Amino acid sequence: MLIGAEHYYSLLLPNQMMLKQGGPVLQNTKLGWIVAGKVSAENNQAAICAPVTTEDQIDTLLERFWTLENLETEEKTKSPIEAHCERHFLGNLQFAADGRFIVKLPFSEQSSALGASQKTATNRFLALERRTSPEVWKGYVDFMDEYESLGHMKEVPPTRIPTDHYFIPHHCVLKPESSTTKLRVVFDASCKTTSNKSLNDILYAGPTVQSELFAILLRFRTHKYVFTADIEKMYRQVWIHPDNQFYQLIVWRKNPSDELKYYRLKTVTYGTTSAPFLATKCLDYLAEKTKRNLPLGAAVVKHDFYVDDCLTGANSIPEAVQIQQELNKILLPAGFKLRNVKTLGLIWVPNKDQLCGRSQKSEASTITKRVVSSEASQIFDPLGLFAPVVVKAKIFMQSLWELKMGWDDELPQLLQTEWKNYRADLQALNNLQIPRHIFDGKVPINQEIHTFVDASERAYGAAIYVRATYKNNQMSVRLLCSKSRVAPTAKETLPRLELCAAVLGAELTHRHHHITRLWQIESQKSKLFQTNLSGVTCHQLTIQQMYYQEELPPAG
Repeated sequence: MLIGAEHYYSLLLPNQMMLKQGGPVLQNTKLGWIVAGKVSAENNQAAICAPVTTEDQIDTLLERFWTLENLETEEKTKSPIEAHCERHFLGNLQFAADGRFIVKLPFSEQSSALGASQKTATNRFLALERRTSPEVWKGYVDFMDEYESLGHMKEVPPTRIPTDHYFIPHHCVLKPESSTTKLRVVFDASCKTTSNKSLNDILYAGPTVQSELFAILLRFRTHKYVFTADIEKMYRQVWIHPDNQFYQLIVWRKNPSDELKYYRLKTVTYGTTSAPFLATKCLDYLAEKTKRNLPLGAAVVKHDFYVDDCLTGANSIPEAVQIQQELNKILLPAGFKLRNVKTLGLIWVPNKDQLCGRSQKSEASTITKRVVSSEASQIFDPLGLFAPVVVKAKIFMQSLWELKMGWDDELPQLLQTEWKNYRADLQALNNLQIPRHIFDGKVPINQEIHTFVDASERAYGAAIYVRATYKNNQMSVRLLCSKSRVAPTAKETLPRLELCAAVLGAELTHRHHHITRLWQIESQKSKLFQTNLSGVTCHQLTIQQMYYQEELPPAG
């Protein structure tokens, strides 16, 4: 964006800070902080490759929040670039002696476009060493020791590093709530080289291979029996071709007293643009390859995985056991080991078969736009089960944007009080429980969907309910999903907003119809399976692996 020079001084605010004598100056403006002044060549690369900022983190949270709120109504067609990525994957695919995939990075331009990166990665690592506490550093060392012991990275003598290469800076992320990995090392392949290009700049992202989260969770609510799993260290089960491993170099040492060492990462690396595509395309390949011999498991791999997380089920325990067995037959030979985890960010209580709300308690006393954006984007509700609650946050955020306040400007007292009250009310989500199975633990003989829409001056929405009929004329009605939208800032008439609600309802119903067609395909496979079922025992799933609503039948 170019702004005329005549507006420059009207944008300036009083606050100003000098970083050091003769160095750059930070100046506050109505558009945020700007930096100007002389920067030495030595510090230049470190400056442009600073760690992720708070703004970047909030951008990521907001992007996820609004992505979940979007509704895909059309089937995506692959662009020429996406089709090229698919051909590149298949054309370069190989298999290692251990059965694992070997893939190549999908470069969008010549690797010679990369400049020098070693000095920046070294400076970043030395800064990391200085600022990391001993407790965190111990976890860091343990993580990297495991990385090396599993053969996922290997030391490279400095004399063996080729001319074309790329060093990836890294840092750690702490996740105390994780049941598997409390500390994870993140690799920053977006760090610029001296040519102002990073590895991610010259890689294709590739197409989205898997089903959207919305569809997976809808299916999860229709099975009588369900189980969840994830693939242990999924990315790192896929080898990168040796020709490409030198674009994944890192700087590392355990102790500051040791010499700096250099390692090449040998597997698909979290933090590279192409990683999600390369890993999920491997699953897609396995599903296509095994769909004839292992149809139940292949259908789950194809439709019920979201990156490395699996949410699936069946209407009988023997069928669910068969799915689990087929999943292992499909995935284990390629190095993909399944384990049990939580449900894609949702709180699912297996022994009650309930989906629960979740709200994290915040201690922020001063409310700014940054605080509101961060807290609102943490509300995870992909199915819209708590839409009346979430839409209030959307309306509040919209009002903040209309005020055109800075990220760190303190909100007017009235708005601070309003948000604090809303935040306190959010704690009630932790006590809400919604039946996971929309058919009350039974298999319906008939089902109907009913879509309701409505609008107000501030927002509009649509909700789908499922009305099911069972044997003996029993019936149930359950909320399946919903979507809400805030009204445009430009004043609209209520009839027009009601028409917007009707369009949203039509789109939501259309999306449900498409997902239902997949259900019908799976149900036909299920009937075929049940017809030919023989000799499957039911004790092979543990209680932790499966929710059940009645006693397990005797083995055999």
